[in-house]
Amino acid sequence: ASNLNDVAAMPIYRLHPLSGNRKGEFALDVAKKLCKYRLIIKPLTEDEEEVDSSALSNLSELYKSTKIIIVLEVSEHYDK
Repeated sequence: ASNLNDVAAMPIYRLHPLSGNRKGEFALDVAKKLCKYRLIIKPLTEDEEEVDSSALSNLSELYKSTKIIIVLEVSEHYDK
């Protein structure tokens, strides 16, 4: 993918922002909840800096401008 928007366009991944103490982080469900795993990711700027949280108000623009992510966690989130 050339940016995070390409991933968001694939429904099988169900990219979505997290909230609470995970604000600024996103989850990618692996195989659209068909398996129990998800990736927790954080978008980075092209300078590999954390994205300003004010950018979270326009997810479409954030996804289009994100070319680098860091995977924070792979978790067994869903019961199967």
